[in-house]
Amino acid sequence: MEKTLILFLMLFSLPLWAVKDGKYRLELATQYAKIPFHLEFKNAGKVASILNGDEVITLKNLGSKKKNHMALEIPPYPIQLSLDFSGDKVSGFLIKASGDQVPLAGEMNEFLFYRTKKKPENFKGRWEVTDGKGEKNILLLEQLGSQIKGSYLTPYGDYRYFHGQINGSTFEASSFDGIYNYLITGELKGAELKAQILANYKIELIGKKNAEAKLPDPYKLTQMEKKLEFTFPDLSGKKVSIKDKEFENKPVIIQIFGSWCPNCIDELKYLIPWYASNKDRGIKIIALSFERTNDLKRAQMILSKISKQYGLNYPMLIAGFTAQDTPENKLQGLKNFKAFPTTIYLDKKHNIFKVHAGFNGPSTKEFYEEWQRDFNLTIDQLLK
Repeated sequence: MEKTLILFLMLFSLPLWAVKDGKYRLELATQYAKIPFHLEFKNAGKVASILNGDEVITLKNLGSKKKNHMALEIPPYPIQLSLDFSGDKVSGFLIKASGDQVPLAGEMNEFLFYRTKKKPENFKGRWEVTDGKGEKNILLLEQLGSQIKGSYLTPYGDYRYFHGQINGSTFEASSFDGIYNYLITGELKGAELKAQILANYKIELIGKKNAEAKLPDPYKLTQMEKKLEFTFPDLSGKKVSIKDKEFENKPVIIQIFGSWCPNCIDELKYLIPWYASNKDRGIKIIALSFERTNDLKRAQMILSKISKQYGLNYPMLIAGFTAQDTPENKLQGLKNFKAFPTTIYLDKKHNIFKVHAGFNGPSTKEFYEEWQRDFNLTIDQLLK
C-alpha cells in the first residue's frame, strides 16, 4: 500500500510535458524587422536562457496552468515570454512591463542566421557613423571568419550586445535582452559602411572606419549648477537625506537610475562589487531611482526584486515614479539632463566635483575599460 502511494505521488508530481533541450530560433515581429534570437533549454527543459552575443540571460520559469505552455520572466525586468509549444515549433508573445504584447514564433534551429559560402569582407574595427539626425556615433565590430558581433555607442549609452553573420559585403546581426531588441544590417561599399538598426524604429547609419573615433566628452553634457540637496524614501519607506550623518565628510557617488534602463543595470552590476571592495576607504554611494509607473508600491516591488537579485549594498531611494518626475524637476540645479544613468560625484563637503552623463558598459570593450580607469582615478582624487 505504501509503495503504491509513493508511486502515485511520484507520477502526479511529474510535469505533464517537457520542452526538448536545445536551441529554439525565435523571431520577434516588429514594424521594420523580424528580430531573431536564440532561446536555449537545458536539463530536461528546466533551465531556459537567452543567448545574446557574449551574454547569457538565465530566465525565471513562472510555470503555467495549461499543457504545452510556458511563462518565462526576463530578469531583472518585469517582462515575460509567453510561449506555446507544438513539437519543435513555438509561438507566443513578448509581454512588456506596460502589458503590450509583441508576437513571436519559431522552431528548433542551431543557426541564428543562414550561412553562405561567400567570402566575408573585413568589417572589423571602430566605425565613426552618422545617424539621420546628423549625430556622430560609433559602431564597434568584431569579426571571426564570417561571424560578427559588436555594439553601437552613443553619447548617452550603448545598445549592448549584438551578434550575427557576414555574407560577403553585407551582414545581419541581432540583439535581444527584453529591452534592446533590434536587427542591425550593414553593407560595405568600398570604404563606406551603410547600416540600419531596425525594430519599431529605424536608424540609418553611414560612416567610415576610424580607429580614433570618439564620443563627446560625457563630463560636458550635463551640469549641476548648485549644491545638491535631497530627501527621498528608500525601498522600505524610510526618508534618507544627503545631509544625514552617515554621509558627513565623505565623498558620495550619486547614481541617477531606472530599473527599466539596461545601461543603468550594467552600471549597477559594476558598482555593487566595486563598493564591496572599496567602501572601507570612506566613500558612499546613493542610487536615486526614477521609475516608469504611477504606482509607488509597484516601484518598491520592482526595485526590491533588483536589490535582492544583485545583492545591492548601498541605499536606493525612490526619487520619482511617474513620467512627470524627471531628474531636472526633482533635483534643483540639474541642467541639460541627457541620459540614464547619470553619475554625480560629490567631494567630502558635498560640492559638485563632476557629472558624468550616460554609460557605455561591458559590450563596448575598450570604452568600458577606459571608463573604469577614469572612475577609479576620480575616486582616488575625491579621497585625497
